[in-house]
Amino acid sequence: MERAILIVEDDEDLREMLVESLEDEGYRAVGAADAQQALKLAERRKFDLVVTDVRMGGMDGLDCLAELRRRQPGVRSIVITGYASDDAPTRALRQQASDYLYKPFTLDDLLLSVGRAFQVEQETARSQSLLARLVSGYRSVMEAASAALASRQLSGMEQDRAQVFCSYYVGVRSRKLGMHEALALWDRLEGLEAARQELKGAKFQLKEGQSLAEGYRYVLQLLEAFSRGAPPVTAQREPGRVSRQRFAEFYRKILQGEFPPAQLQLAPFLRRLSMIQLSQSPELLELYRSIWGDPRSDGAATS
Repeated sequence: MERAILIVEDDEDLREMLVESLEDEGYRAVGAADAQQALKLAERRKFDLVVTDVRMGGMDGLDCLAELRRRQPGVRSIVITGYASDDAPTRALRQQASDYLYKPFTLDDLLLSVGRAFQVEQETARSQSLLARLVSGYRSVMEAASAALASRQLSGMEQDRAQVFCSYYVGVRSRKLGMHEALALWDRLEGLEAARQELKGAKFQLKEGQSLAEGYRYVLQLLEAFSRGAPPVTAQREPGRVSRQRFAEFYRKILQGEFPPAQLQLAPFLRRLSMIQLSQSPELLELYRSIWGDPRSDGAATS
Protein backbone atom coordinates (compact mmCIF):
# COMPACT_ATOMS: atom_id res chain seq x y z
CA MET A 1 0.00 0.00 0.00
CA GLU A 2 1.37 3.41 -1.00
CA ARG A 3 2.20 5.78 1.83
CA ALA A 4 0.57 9.22 1.69
CA ILE A 5 2.86 12.18 2.40
CA LEU A 6 1.90 15.83 2.82
CA ILE A 7 4.58 18.44 2.07
CA VAL A 8 3.90 21.81 3.74
CA GLU A 9 6.35 24.29 2.22
CA ASP A 10 5.87 27.88 1.04
CA ASP A 11 8.81 27.75 -1.39
CA GLU A 12 7.05 26.62 -4.58
CA ASP A 13 10.15 25.27 -6.34
CA LEU A 14 11.26 23.25 -3.32
CA ARG A 15 7.72 22.00 -2.67
CA GLU A 16 7.27 20.77 -6.24
CA MET A 17 10.71 19.17 -6.29
CA LEU A 18 10.01 17.27 -3.06
CA VAL A 19 6.58 16.11 -4.25
CA GLU A 20 7.97 14.89 -7.58
CA SER A 21 10.94 13.15 -5.96
CA LEU A 22 8.76 11.34 -3.42
CA GLU A 23 6.36 10.27 -6.16
CA ASP A 24 9.32 8.88 -8.11
CA GLU A 25 10.10 6.76 -5.03
CA GLY A 26 6.59 5.30 -5.02
CA TYR A 27 4.95 7.51 -2.39
CA ARG A 28 1.65 9.35 -2.87
CA ALA A 29 2.80 12.92 -2.25
CA VAL A 30 0.85 16.16 -2.29
CA GLY A 31 2.01 19.70 -1.55
CA ALA A 32 0.49 22.58 0.41
CA ALA A 33 1.74 26.17 0.19
CA ASP A 34 0.62 27.10 3.69
CA ALA A 35 -1.04 25.78 6.83
CA GLN A 36 -4.56 26.66 5.70
CA GLN A 37 -4.19 24.62 2.52
CA ALA A 38 -2.62 21.74 4.45
CA LEU A 39 -5.53 21.60 6.91
CA LYS A 40 -8.05 21.63 4.05
CA LEU A 41 -6.25 18.70 2.42
CA ALA A 42 -6.30 16.85 5.76
CA GLU A 43 -10.09 17.20 5.87
CA ARG A 44 -10.39 15.13 2.69
CA ARG A 45 -7.69 12.49 3.09
CA LYS A 46 -5.56 10.71 5.64
CA PHE A 47 -1.79 11.13 5.62
CA ASP A 48 0.90 8.79 6.93
CA LEU A 49 3.61 11.46 7.13
CA VAL A 50 3.82 15.26 7.17
CA VAL A 51 7.00 17.04 6.08
CA THR A 52 6.67 20.66 7.16
CA ASP A 53 8.72 23.82 7.03
CA VAL A 54 8.65 25.98 10.16
CA ARG A 55 8.48 29.59 8.98
CA MET A 56 5.50 30.39 6.77
CA GLY A 57 3.01 33.21 6.46
CA GLY A 58 0.06 32.97 8.85
CA MET A 59 0.06 29.84 11.01
CA ASP A 60 3.59 28.45 11.14
CA GLY A 61 4.50 24.87 10.34
CA LEU A 62 4.67 23.62 13.92
CA ASP A 63 1.27 25.04 14.87
CA CYS A 64 -0.04 23.47 11.67
CA LEU A 65 1.52 20.15 12.68
CA ALA A 66 -0.11 20.34 16.12
CA GLU A 67 -3.52 20.81 14.50
CA LEU A 68 -2.88 18.02 11.98
CA ARG A 69 -1.93 15.67 14.82
CA ARG A 70 -5.11 16.61 16.67
CA ARG A 71 -7.13 15.63 13.60
CA GLN A 72 -5.00 12.64 12.61
CA PRO A 73 -3.30 11.42 15.83
CA GLY A 74 -1.23 8.68 14.20
CA VAL A 75 0.48 10.85 11.61
CA ARG A 76 4.29 10.91 11.64
CA SER A 77 6.24 14.09 10.96
CA ILE A 78 9.56 15.49 9.79
CA VAL A 79 10.40 19.14 10.45
CA ILE A 80 12.55 21.03 7.93
CA THR A 81 13.87 24.55 8.45
CA GLY A 82 16.44 27.01 7.21
CA TYR A 83 16.64 28.84 10.53
CA ALA A 84 18.27 27.95 13.84
CA SER A 85 15.22 29.04 15.83
CA ASP A 86 15.45 29.06 19.60
CA ASP A 87 12.11 27.41 20.23
CA ALA A 88 11.33 25.38 17.08
CA PRO A 89 13.22 22.22 18.17
CA THR A 90 11.49 22.29 21.57
CA ARG A 91 8.10 22.62 19.88
CA ALA A 92 9.04 19.79 17.49
CA LEU A 93 9.82 17.59 20.49
CA ARG A 94 6.37 18.31 21.93
CA GLN A 95 4.81 17.22 18.63
CA GLN A 96 6.86 13.99 18.69
CA ALA A 97 8.52 14.70 15.34
CA SER A 98 10.39 11.76 13.84
CA ASP A 99 13.27 13.87 12.55
CA TYR A 100 14.54 17.43 12.18
CA LEU A 101 16.45 18.55 9.08
CA TYR A 102 18.20 21.85 8.48
CA LYS A 103 18.23 23.40 5.02
CA PRO A 104 20.02 23.03 2.76
CA PHE A 105 19.66 19.25 2.87
CA THR A 106 20.22 16.81 0.04
CA LEU A 107 17.40 14.83 -1.52
CA ASP A 108 19.12 11.68 -0.28
CA ASP A 109 19.00 13.07 3.28
CA LEU A 110 15.24 13.59 3.03
CA LEU A 111 14.54 10.21 1.42
CA LEU A 112 16.59 8.51 4.13
CA SER A 113 14.67 10.37 6.83
CA VAL A 114 11.32 9.47 5.24
CA GLY A 115 12.34 5.83 5.00
CA ARG A 116 13.37 5.77 8.66
CA ALA A 117 10.06 7.31 9.72
CA PHE A 118 8.18 4.47 8.07
CA GLN A 119 10.51 1.69 9.20
CA VAL A 120 10.41 2.28 12.96
CA GLU A 121 8.18 -0.69 13.78
CA GLN A 122 9.87 -3.08 11.33
CA GLU A 123 13.39 -2.09 12.36
CA THR A 124 12.55 -2.36 16.05
CA ALA A 125 11.00 -5.81 15.57
CA ARG A 126 13.94 -7.03 13.47
CA SER A 127 16.59 -5.87 15.94
CA GLN A 128 14.67 -7.15 18.97
CA SER A 129 14.22 -10.53 17.31
CA LEU A 130 17.96 -10.75 16.65
CA LEU A 131 18.81 -9.89 20.26
CA ALA A 132 16.21 -12.26 21.70
CA ARG A 133 17.56 -15.08 19.53
CA LEU A 134 21.22 -14.55 20.37
CA VAL A 135 21.28 -13.02 23.85
CA SER A 136 19.35 -14.86 26.56
CA GLY A 137 19.18 -11.81 28.83
CA TYR A 138 17.28 -9.81 26.26
CA ARG A 139 14.37 -12.27 26.32
CA SER A 140 13.58 -11.25 29.89
CA VAL A 141 13.55 -7.59 28.81
CA MET A 142 11.00 -8.36 26.09
CA GLU A 143 8.92 -10.42 28.53
CA ALA A 144 8.88 -7.51 30.96
CA ALA A 145 7.87 -5.11 28.20
CA SER A 146 5.07 -7.46 27.12
CA ALA A 147 3.84 -7.68 30.69
CA ALA A 148 3.85 -3.90 30.96
CA LEU A 149 1.94 -3.46 27.72
CA ALA A 150 -0.62 -6.03 28.84
CA SER A 151 -1.34 -3.96 31.94
CA ARG A 152 -3.69 -1.03 31.41
CA GLN A 153 -2.00 0.83 34.25
CA LEU A 154 1.52 0.33 32.89
CA SER A 155 1.13 0.44 29.12
CA GLY A 156 1.83 4.17 29.34
CA MET A 157 5.32 3.40 30.65
CA GLU A 158 6.38 1.79 27.37
CA GLN A 159 4.80 4.66 25.46
CA ASP A 160 6.70 7.18 27.60
CA ARG A 161 9.90 5.21 27.01
CA ALA A 162 9.42 5.22 23.24
CA GLN A 163 8.73 8.96 23.30
CA VAL A 164 11.89 9.61 25.34
CA PHE A 165 14.11 7.87 22.80
CA CYS A 166 12.37 9.54 19.85
CA SER A 167 12.67 12.98 21.48
CA TYR A 168 16.31 12.34 22.38
CA TYR A 169 17.06 11.50 18.75
CA VAL A 170 15.34 14.67 17.49
CA GLY A 171 16.97 16.77 20.22
CA VAL A 172 20.42 15.75 19.01
CA ARG A 173 19.52 15.96 15.32
CA SER A 174 18.17 19.50 15.80
CA ARG A 175 21.38 20.42 17.67
CA LYS A 176 19.37 21.62 20.64
CA LEU A 177 21.04 18.97 22.80
CA GLY A 178 24.74 19.63 22.95
CA MET A 179 27.08 16.78 23.79
CA HIS A 180 27.30 17.71 27.49
CA GLU A 181 23.51 17.82 27.90
CA ALA A 182 23.06 14.68 25.80
CA LEU A 183 25.54 12.76 27.95
CA ALA A 184 23.81 13.82 31.18
CA LEU A 185 20.49 12.58 29.82
CA TRP A 186 22.03 9.38 28.48
CA ASP A 187 23.43 8.51 31.90
CA ARG A 188 19.91 8.78 33.33
CA LEU A 189 18.46 6.74 30.48
CA GLU A 190 21.00 3.96 30.95
CA GLY A 191 20.08 3.81 34.64
CA LEU A 192 16.39 3.47 33.78
CA GLU A 193 17.11 0.85 31.14
CA ALA A 194 19.19 -1.18 33.60
CA ALA A 195 16.27 -1.14 36.06
CA ARG A 196 13.88 -2.14 33.27
CA GLN A 197 16.17 -5.03 32.36
CA GLU A 198 15.85 -6.39 35.89
CA LEU A 199 12.10 -6.86 35.51
CA LYS A 200 11.18 -10.50 34.91
CA GLY A 201 8.04 -11.13 32.90
CA ALA A 202 5.27 -12.31 35.21
CA LYS A 203 7.05 -10.84 38.21
CA PHE A 204 6.54 -7.36 36.82
CA GLN A 205 5.28 -5.28 39.73
CA LEU A 206 2.97 -2.29 39.48
CA LYS A 207 5.06 -0.23 41.91
CA GLU A 208 8.28 -0.90 39.98
CA GLY A 209 6.59 -0.03 36.70
CA GLN A 210 5.18 3.21 38.05
CA SER A 211 8.59 4.22 39.35
CA LEU A 212 10.13 3.58 35.93
CA ALA A 213 7.33 5.51 34.21
CA GLU A 214 8.00 8.50 36.47
CA GLY A 215 11.70 8.22 35.60
CA TYR A 216 11.06 8.30 31.85
CA ARG A 217 8.69 11.25 32.22
CA TYR A 218 11.32 13.10 34.24
CA VAL A 219 13.88 12.54 31.47
CA LEU A 220 11.36 14.02 29.02
CA GLN A 221 11.03 17.08 31.25
CA LEU A 222 14.82 17.43 31.46
CA LEU A 223 15.13 17.01 27.71
CA GLU A 224 12.70 19.83 27.08
CA ALA A 225 14.42 22.03 29.67
CA PHE A 226 17.84 21.42 28.11
CA SER A 227 16.44 22.17 24.65
CA ARG A 228 15.35 25.57 26.03
CA GLY A 229 18.89 26.26 27.22
CA ALA A 230 18.77 25.16 30.86
CA PRO A 231 22.22 23.92 31.94
CA PRO A 232 22.57 20.33 33.18
CA VAL A 233 23.39 19.84 36.84
CA THR A 234 27.02 18.81 37.24
CA ALA A 235 27.19 15.52 39.11
CA GLN A 236 29.68 12.73 39.68
CA ARG A 237 29.16 10.05 37.05
CA GLU A 238 28.59 6.52 38.30
CA PRO A 239 31.08 3.74 37.51
CA GLY A 240 30.27 1.72 34.42
CA ARG A 241 28.78 4.60 32.44
CA VAL A 242 29.76 5.04 28.81
CA SER A 243 33.14 6.69 28.33
CA ARG A 244 33.20 10.23 27.02
CA GLN A 245 35.25 9.09 24.04
CA ARG A 246 32.76 6.42 23.03
CA PHE A 247 29.81 8.73 23.69
CA ALA A 248 31.33 11.37 21.41
CA GLU A 249 31.30 8.86 18.55
CA PHE A 250 27.75 7.78 19.44
CA TYR A 251 26.61 11.42 19.48
CA ARG A 252 28.23 12.04 16.10
CA LYS A 253 26.45 9.02 14.60
CA ILE A 254 23.06 10.33 15.76
CA LEU A 255 23.85 13.83 14.52
CA GLN A 256 24.75 12.47 11.08
CA GLY A 257 21.80 10.05 10.99
CA GLU A 258 24.06 7.02 10.62
CA PHE A 259 21.60 4.65 12.28
CA PRO A 260 17.79 4.70 12.48
CA PRO A 261 16.07 6.09 15.59
CA ALA A 262 14.49 2.69 16.30
CA GLN A 263 17.94 1.30 17.11
CA LEU A 264 18.51 3.98 19.74
CA GLN A 265 16.28 2.01 22.12
CA LEU A 266 18.66 -0.97 21.83
CA ALA A 267 21.82 1.04 22.49
CA PRO A 268 21.93 0.76 26.33
CA PHE A 269 21.52 -3.03 26.25
CA LEU A 270 24.01 -3.48 23.41
CA ARG A 271 26.68 -1.43 25.15
CA ARG A 272 26.72 -3.81 28.11
CA LEU A 273 27.33 -6.92 26.03
CA SER A 274 30.72 -8.59 26.39
CA MET A 275 33.09 -9.35 23.52
CA ILE A 276 32.23 -13.03 24.01
CA GLN A 277 28.53 -12.31 23.50
CA LEU A 278 29.19 -10.03 20.53
CA SER A 279 31.39 -12.62 18.85
CA GLN A 280 28.52 -15.12 18.78
CA SER A 281 27.09 -13.56 15.63
CA PRO A 282 28.36 -11.34 12.80
CA GLU A 283 24.88 -9.74 12.76
CA LEU A 284 25.09 -8.84 16.43
CA LEU A 285 28.60 -7.45 16.06
CA GLU A 286 27.53 -5.37 13.06
CA LEU A 287 24.54 -3.98 14.98
CA TYR A 288 26.86 -2.98 17.84
CA ARG A 289 29.33 -1.33 15.47
CA SER A 290 26.60 0.61 13.67
CA ILE A 291 25.68 2.28 16.98
CA TRP A 292 28.76 2.28 19.21
CA GLY A 293 31.69 1.74 16.84
CA ASP A 294 34.51 -0.76 17.36
CA PRO A 295 33.84 -2.75 20.57
CA ARG A 296 37.55 -3.28 21.11
CA SER A 297 38.40 0.41 21.38
CA ASP A 298 37.14 1.04 24.92
CA GLY A 299 33.53 0.01 25.42
CA ALA A 300 32.42 -3.62 25.41
CA ALA A 301 33.13 -5.73 28.46
CA THR A 302 35.82 -8.34 28.11
CA SER A 303 34.18 -11.05 30.17
